[in-house]
Parts: sequence; C-alpha cells; structure tokens
Amino acid sequence: MSAGGEIFLLISSIPALVKAISELRSLNACKHDLALRQDTEVVFSDGRVHKVDVVVKDDNGRDIGFVKQDDGKVQVVADNCGLSTAQLQRQQQLINAVKQRYGYNRVVEQLKVQGYQVVEEQKKTSGEIRLVARKWAA
Repeated sequence: MSAGGEIFLLISSIPALVKAISELRSLNACKHDLALRQDTEVVFSDGRVHKVDVVVKDDNGRDIGFVKQDDGKVQVVADNCGLSTAQLQRQQQLINAVKQRYGYNRVVEQLKVQGYQVVEEQKKTSGEIRLVARKWAA
C-alpha cells in the first residue's frame, strides 16, 4: 500500500535549520555561496537593522536572515530592494532550497521515529524529491 501527501512547512528549530544549510553547503546542492552566520543581524540597503538567528548570503551579495518569533515560527527576512526580476528569482530559489532541505530532514527524522526506513529517493527535474519509506511488521 502506498500513500502520497503534501507537506506544509513550519520551521520551528533553529539547530535543524542550521543543519539543513550546512548540508546544502557540503552537498553543493545549491549554486549559492551559503556563507553561514549565527546570532547576528541583517542590515538592509535602506539602513534598517533586523536581529536574526541565522544568516546566509545570496549570490546577489545580500543577506537573508531567519529569525525565530515568539510563537515559535521562523520568519525569513530578506532585503530585495532594487533587485532585478532575475535576482529576485535567484534569491527565492535559495530560500526555497533551504526550506526544502529543512523539510526533507524533518520528514526523514519523523519517519525514523515512527519506525519507517527510507528505501528509495528520487530527485525529479522539477526539484521535487520523492521518498519511498517502508515499515516492516514484527
């Protein structure tokens, strides 16, 4: 029996987010530099300062910050003022790559907790990742 489903992502763990970014860096799965800083701030081009927990630099030279809110959710803070459409797309691709890796790690982690084992993984040309997990009855 198989089942599929959609996943709605809520980033709730800064350490797991840092792990996802580090994995993207080591896998070279992303075309971006992914210089990683923690416990810092992001200064926008207009001079506004945002306190953040984690920062990555996009290939436009702009910082993208991730800050954990009081409700536990993580907000993305990105300076996109003055960027061209192509630059905005690349910035969003980086944000999406970080979110996807975070989501992938959390799904695999929860599958293991529930006794499943990932037996197949396919990366589609669309960027989607298809996982097949099995749980053997005892």
